[in-house]
Amino acid sequence: MWQDFISFLQENMLACPSKTQLGMECPGCGMQRSFVLLLQGKFSEAWNMYPAIYPFLAAFIFLPFQLRFKYKAGTKILLVLCCTSAAFSIVNFILKLY
Repeated sequence: MWQDFISFLQENMLACPSKTQLGMECPGCGMQRSFVLLLQGKFSEAWNMYPAIYPFLAAFIFLPFQLRFKYKAGTKILLVLCCTSAAFSIVNFILKLY
């Protein structure tokens, strides 16, 4: 069943409009493939594909807890995770250009 879900994701990945129209990757290119690699247990390959996957997933997982329990430092934690994810995305994008 798990392999069926992974196969479904691999077969139904969204095409990047920037890559198809302009021929260049966007800062989010690689996120879907990285997520699939993560589900397959290929953690280092997921990092190499899209380094922002880990802080992004941490923020995505932490968000419902923050909304439900309203931790004192929760907003700051989310801000740090989102800024880290954005920084990783931008640096990865710049490195891919060269």
